[in-house]
Amino acid sequence: MEFTVKTHYNHRAFKAMFKAVRHTVRKEKNHKNHFASIILSICCILLPFVPKEGGFRFDIVTMISFTFVFLLMFMLLFEDDINSLMAKRYLHPAMENVTSVFTDDGYITIDEDKEKMNWEYDRNQTTVEVGDYIIFIINEDNVQIQDKRTLTGGTVDEFRTFIERKTRTEVIFVK
Repeated sequence: MEFTVKTHYNHRAFKAMFKAVRHTVRKEKNHKNHFASIILSICCILLPFVPKEGGFRFDIVTMISFTFVFLLMFMLLFEDDINSLMAKRYLHPAMENVTSVFTDDGYITIDEDKEKMNWEYDRNQTTVEVGDYIIFIINEDNVQIQDKRTLTGGTVDEFRTFIERKTRTEVIFVK
């Protein structure tokens, strides 16, 4: 059985990738960061209300505190978008469109420069399905995105079953 997937590494694909990584291999670290950010935000919000001579004043410290809280909350709410924009900046131009061919022995990724990379299924630590993408997480820093919409050689369910059988892991669904 052979499947072929053509993936365009755009903002949407990177956003799905970061969401998958955040919900799986970086889950514990992510929760700790969010907790620390919320505690820090609460402290910054309460800072201007600390009793001092003359009561509450709207001064430069208050403005900086509230600006910091706003920026921190913005980054927490849009962290996948921010990460995907940064990743897109550092993507090698030849890697923007990648074709992956899946066979029984392993899979091959071919970039726009026609460079081929051979991969073995047992290197995948986790496989995650997010929206239109199936994401192979090899480790915390190595991730591959597969666009389900461009799949040829079978259905998405057949591909998912094939990947589960080859990697010996279940595909994790993330909303």
